[in-house]
Amino acid sequence: MSDQGVCLSIDLSLGACVVAIGPRDGPPIHVIEQRMERGHQEAIAPLVRKALIDSHVRPADVIRIGATVGPGSFTGLRVGLAFVRAFAISRAIECAGVSTLEALAFEARASGLVLAAVRARGDLFYIQIFRDGAPATAPDVLSRDEIAARVMEVGGGEAVVMIGPDVEDLTDLAPASTALVRSHVSGDALHRMISRASVGAPPRPLYMRAPDARTLAERQADG
Repeated sequence: MSDQGVCLSIDLSLGACVVAIGPRDGPPIHVIEQRMERGHQEAIAPLVRKALIDSHVRPADVIRIGATVGPGSFTGLRVGLAFVRAFAISRAIECAGVSTLEALAFEARASGLVLAAVRARGDLFYIQIFRDGAPATAPDVLSRDEIAARVMEVGGGEAVVMIGPDVEDLTDLAPASTALVRSHVSGDALHRMISRASVGAPPRPLYMRAPDARTLAERQADG
């Protein structure tokens, strides 16, 4: 194992529990990608334990931990960030966070324009456009028509690679587009992003819109 120590990364923002373990200066040595829509809170600790055992890594060997901060599942984000922050505090190690959209764009490994997109609700998508690996726009929540306008504004009709869980529903918005359908961030991309992410304040969730769920008091107020 690298002299720079071990990095432990998790992603619960989309339709899977992803755990990756590897050295700070290299590819992951062990990855678990378990598809699931719910049950993240019960699944994450056993999956991390299994990943550590299978890769012959002790918890004391981990010097950095991190997770995706969203956008994505409200429940998944809360569970993932709570887990990594508790792990980091208990062991006094670095704790990092990366955007789900940035991680998806990194996974595309494409030059030129890359559109990372995750469905928000109905006709709305969380999107961000990247050029040659660097952000070309801020993350946003847009409708299909707004996405088409944004892509034209940034790219002027040039080819664009779209990546995310539902991007096949967006390819008609840009004539020269290629779809890379990904249900979740891969363990490899996740590890490489968390390994190199800057560390500052504890990572916070990037929700970008209010949750659909309402409290009992809110429902009663609406009659």
